[in-house]
Amino acid sequence: MNTQHRTRRRVLHVGLAAAALLVIDAQPALAAELRNGGFETGGFGPWDRLSDAVDGAQARWTVTDEEVAPISGAPIPPPPEGEFQAVADQNEPGFNILYQDFDLGTDDETLTMTLWYSNYAEEFRTPRSFEFEDIRNQQLRIDLMKAGTSVRSLNPENILATLYRTRKGDEPFLEPTELSFDISRFQGRKVRLRIAQVATDFFFNVGVDAVSVGPAAVLRTATTRPVGTSTAPAALPGGRW
Repeated sequence: MNTQHRTRRRVLHVGLAAAALLVIDAQPALAAELRNGGFETGGFGPWDRLSDAVDGAQARWTVTDEEVAPISGAPIPPPPEGEFQAVADQNEPGFNILYQDFDLGTDDETLTMTLWYSNYAEEFRTPRSFEFEDIRNQQLRIDLMKAGTSVRSLNPENILATLYRTRKGDEPFLEPTELSFDISRFQGRKVRLRIAQVATDFFFNVGVDAVSVGPAAVLRTATTRPVGTSTAPAALPGGRW
C-alpha cells in the first residue's frame, strides 16, 4: 500500500457491487469492554454482522486493508488509522449491520470513531425501517442499544440513543471524519453499538475505523474532526439501480 497516500489520508470514494444473503444473526457473548475497535486483528471478532440482499445479489461488511471495495472493486479511502478498516459494500438493494455488545465502565464517558461514506444515489431516503424491497431506503444510522435485543429492532424502547443518522438533504459524500459522542449517562450498563446501512437506490459504501470508548479526558472530544480530503470519482456517477 502507498505509504504517502495513507499519510495524506486522501479519500477515494467508492461504489458497490456484490454481497450476499443472510450473514450472521447470533447473539454475541458480552465483551468486558469494546474490543478490536480498529479491526487490527484483520477480522471482526468480537464484532458480529447481519446482511441481507435481494435474490442473487451480494451485501456484506468486510475487514480490509485494500483501497478498493471488496465487492464492487471501486476505489475507497485507505484505512484512516492502522492497517485495517471495516467497509460495507453491496451490488443490489439490501442492508448491512455491524454490531458489538459490551459493558460500559464507570469511567466510560465518550465514544469515538472515524467514519466515511459515499452515496452514489446522491440523496438519502430515511424511513424508520431496514426494509429494502418495494421501498426506497438509502441511509446510515448508528445506535447505542440495550444489549441482547434484536439486532434489527427499531423499537424506541430498545434504542438508548441514536448517535448518528443520515437525513434527506445531507451531503452524499463524507470524508473520513472523527466523530465523538457523550455516552456518560449510560455508564455501568450493558450496551450494544449498532452501525447499520441500507441501500435500495444505488451504490452506497460506508467505512468505519478506530472505534474507542473511554474517559473524555483520554479521548479526543471534538464532535467532528476531518482526517482526510474528499474527492468523488467519476467512475460511478449518480443514478439508480
